[in-house]
Amino acid sequence: MSFLDDVRRRTDDYPPYYEAPVGPHKRYDQNVNLLGPHPAVRAAVRTEDAHLYPSRDNKPLLDALGHAFRLPADHFWVGNGSDEILDLLFRLFLEPGQRLVVPTPSYSMYPHLARLSRATYVPVPTNDDFQITASKLLGHKPDLVLICNPNNPTGTLFDPRLVGELLESFEGPVVVDEAYAEFAGASVLPLVDKFPNLIVTRTLSKAYGLAGLRVGFGVGHPAVAELVRRAKPPFAVNVLSEQIAVRALADRSHVDTAIQTIVREREKLAQGLSALGFRVWPSHANFLLTLPPIGCEDLYERLRKKDILVRLYRHEPALRDHVRFTVGAAADTRHLLGALEEILGRPHERRVGA
Repeated sequence: MSFLDDVRRRTDDYPPYYEAPVGPHKRYDQNVNLLGPHPAVRAAVRTEDAHLYPSRDNKPLLDALGHAFRLPADHFWVGNGSDEILDLLFRLFLEPGQRLVVPTPSYSMYPHLARLSRATYVPVPTNDDFQITASKLLGHKPDLVLICNPNNPTGTLFDPRLVGELLESFEGPVVVDEAYAEFAGASVLPLVDKFPNLIVTRTLSKAYGLAGLRVGFGVGHPAVAELVRRAKPPFAVNVLSEQIAVRALADRSHVDTAIQTIVREREKLAQGLSALGFRVWPSHANFLLTLPPIGCEDLYERLRKKDILVRLYRHEPALRDHVRFTVGAAADTRHLLGALEEILGRPHERRVGA
């Protein structure tokens, strides 16, 4: 099958995206909202519309996004999760061989999507605090710069000057992936009208608790948004996901409660892990990156025997010894710390959440 040879050359040396084990595990590995789905999921859904296509560009959802984020609807476009949004941006704004520059370590889908777009993925290592400067990124001659902020998997919120300096110094597209922005309380969305080269990607998978519905969206200057909507496939979000997303965007109470809970438990979990001998990196997201006091593979297997899943980074050299934990409710904090206490054979100094 010679037609597959070129595809193999581009993909064989890149590991597939993390495949979560199937089973009755407690999920501290995927950064979903452990507090549960948005109540909009339980609201009445008009299943009689299931035989119909949604509007071409999901106009009711665009209107809901505009209202929720206080921008005109013509600034938005939607997709089947923010991964599809990113895939479309790479294919639209990068010619084969052009350079996608990303501070690393970062989200493992970026190089995969770049490879499929035949773009050249250029990882630029951050410093010991996972920070980076605009000049360092621009020194790698990008055609597109991508910043994950807060960054996954480090939890880092980049210096607020970084994006502004990039936008002032670089004429090409600057994409800011804000999948975890709600937990940081910071966003560059107010800049999209001032800088037409700024594109922001967001998702309802995290703070909104709708990961299974696969609703992502992009935000940009109206000229950019119009171009992307013209290029993307029609009917990107199915009618049921759209109906639930519109309801969820109209009701911020669940989201605000979830954010407050996760920010509070993030601090408690960080304190408890530190007391158990972990090095815990500061986080502005709904997870904590840590360096455990024992080997991460050993820790992973011992937690899995307790039906607890956490995330390792076997294919990321800078993080090969690290473990990432998703933050949940108070019960999740107690459950995870209790299991770790049993494994490590030492009580943490202070009962967290007691």
